[in-house]
Amino acid sequence: MSYIIAFVRFPESDSDYPANCFRTDLQKGDAVVVRLGDGRLRPAVVEMLQYLNWQCRAVVECKVSEAVETGDGTLTSPPGSPLHVGLATHQALARVLKVGG
Repeated sequence: MSYIIAFVRFPESDSDYPANCFRTDLQKGDAVVVRLGDGRLRPAVVEMLQYLNWQCRAVVECKVSEAVETGDGTLTSPPGSPLHVGLATHQALARVLKVGG
């Protein structure tokens, strides 16, 4: 479950699609890589961010600028790419409170 939902647009589409987003550093217009429900990775552009309590099948994997290109020309997230950035999950909040307290 994610409280940040990124509505993304894929290059061949005129519609926006919701994706779980665990990053607080994204904004409208950012190019991202989205992992679809079937496991495929697709480039997309963030059209809108909303705070909703949704469980989407897709998830923002990384920014395109963080992605690496494979031998066949597809984008993939590099090892160690930050899936979670900022206070986007309950676990992240708990870690910050433990360190600060």
